[in-house]
Amino acid sequence: MEKQQRTSTLNLDSSLQEALRQMFLHKAEAVFFHSEGLFVCKEHLIAMLEKGWGSLTLRNLPRQYRSLYDIGNGAVAPPSGTVISLHEYGSTIGTGEKSLREAVEPPPWWQVPLPLLSLRGESVSLNREAARITGEISMTVRQIRNALKTHNGCLTLATGKHPQMFLLTELERDIYLLEDVSQEATVAEDVLAWAAIGKGLRKFLLDHGFELSFTAEGDHAAASQPERGDTTLVCCWEETPVGRITLNYPESWETEQDSDDPC
Repeated sequence: MEKQQRTSTLNLDSSLQEALRQMFLHKAEAVFFHSEGLFVCKEHLIAMLEKGWGSLTLRNLPRQYRSLYDIGNGAVAPPSGTVISLHEYGSTIGTGEKSLREAVEPPPWWQVPLPLLSLRGESVSLNREAARITGEISMTVRQIRNALKTHNGCLTLATGKHPQMFLLTELERDIYLLEDVSQEATVAEDVLAWAAIGKGLRKFLLDHGFELSFTAEGDHAAASQPERGDTTLVCCWEETPVGRITLNYPESWETEQDSDDPC
């Protein structure tokens, strides 16, 4: 079994200059950023040092490196020699292949009883719980990346008559908690529809001379008996009273006092 030796000095807060010292000390060909899945070779670090970036911390190096060398997020072939692998907790020394394999493979807690999705290795992987809640729904890396970039992690997938919506929450690099929020989305759409109906109806009544006042459920101080000719409407959501609307008719409107309680 291959062993890895943990370094005692290099970490994400170390400088680029210190990284080069450690690389020459351990005869390493590259630094591997575990959280980014990124290899940075010694020659590129030397070039960045010559540009005056010697004090740049390794935590901030990947962004500058990708900008400088136009490197995307795709998979990169690991170097054949020794690599210093940087983690949040420190660094280890090993081969490039092993460092990349550890970054691509799911974490040890992958099969916890929570729905998890992995994009490591630029492919979609689901743990048992995620596979159970998604069933036969298929999803692509492109769909998920787009949802993360443009829809705040909300992924909508067509599943017949009713689309299914999932919320993606990143736990660590390319590992996401996958929550089915389809029911919550349906409720939100229902609330939005009824809010629009209510605003339209309110405008219509006010335009025709009606007066409306709303009293929240439990607001006893604001509650009062309607005047003669008024109508009191009980407002409910899913059979739970949320308040009452008192409707005062204009003088030109002939009606009888009416009280309706749909709950």
